[in-house]
Amino acid sequence: MKEENWHITLKFLGEIEEERVEKIKEKITYVARNNRQQSIRFSRIAAFPSLENPRVIFIGLDDTTRTLTKLYRDIGAQFSEKPGPFTPHLTIGRVKERADKRKISGLLKEYQELDFSPFELKIEKISLMKSVLQRNGPIYEELYFINLMESSD
Repeated sequence: MKEENWHITLKFLGEIEEERVEKIKEKITYVARNNRQQSIRFSRIAAFPSLENPRVIFIGLDDTTRTLTKLYRDIGAQFSEKPGPFTPHLTIGRVKERADKRKISGLLKEYQELDFSPFELKIEKISLMKSVLQRNGPIYEELYFINLMESSD
């Protein structure tokens, strides 16, 4: 996955009608105005649904400050949803069906102890993203963004 496509998904909306975009922007704005910018640390490499059967490869995010979990819950509340389980992560790749999953699984297990915690990511904004699936992977377009409140530290 290209670095410019890296993102943290707080809410997947799927296909939405154009007339809903303004209301979604309002919801995002409300959440952003009630949350502060915060730095979080990376943790370790992992995969969904598991290392043995990787479909999505990601680097976990150490959410000890509960920054991402709060954003996730606040966004869910705006859509009147009861939050389900949330694993803060940064997707770095997807495994295609024809790929040798055993080989990929072996590599992931070999590197699963790598510690990415020296690296930080500052959570500064919430974006409404549009994705268009292409044969070479998705193309992302930012439709709207709003900065979170400045940290007071």
